[in-house]
Amino acid sequence: MTANYIVNASTLNLVLIFALYFAAIVFLSTLRIKYVSSRKVYLFRSLFPSWRFFEDLSELPVLYHRVRKGTKDFGDWMPSLKPLERKFSSVLLNPGGNRLLAYYGLLQQVENDMQSVEDGAEHKFSNSVSYLLLERLVREQILLSCSHAEEKNAAFQFKLRSVLQGESVESGQDILVSLEHDL
Repeated sequence: MTANYIVNASTLNLVLIFALYFAAIVFLSTLRIKYVSSRKVYLFRSLFPSWRFFEDLSELPVLYHRVRKGTKDFGDWMPSLKPLERKFSSVLLNPGGNRLLAYYGLLQQVENDMQSVEDGAEHKFSNSVSYLLLERLVREQILLSCSHAEEKNAAFQFKLRSVLQGESVESGQDILVSLEHDL
């Protein structure tokens, strides 16, 4: 009889702990979020967990580029970042997916940096680290995807477009259209 009582008491304690844990999660999820506008805290946002992944649809930056060969006109805008092919092995090891996430993090950082630029200071933004990294990323993607490197006087241009999740790309608006850059 004592062993039965111990098993029942430990089961009751376990159920009570799970109930309290569930109540705490429900309580914490109903609290209001305090948004912090500090740039330093924004850079460390990955250290603070957030469980509100699917609460709102947001706008995502999408990167496009176009290339000009020699003295011809620029071609059509093409997406710079191609989605990766999903494989079962990527569950365990996925360096390409991690790289793509880092690229999208850079796009979001550029978008955030653009919002903090004052009017009339756009020339300073083109010398910022995030802009230069984005320029280098686009140049790398162009050189990996085609053979424009052999062309003389080849140039490229890129743009960042903000698109609402689930909407077509045409419905978005341009955030940034770069100057011409030499390839």
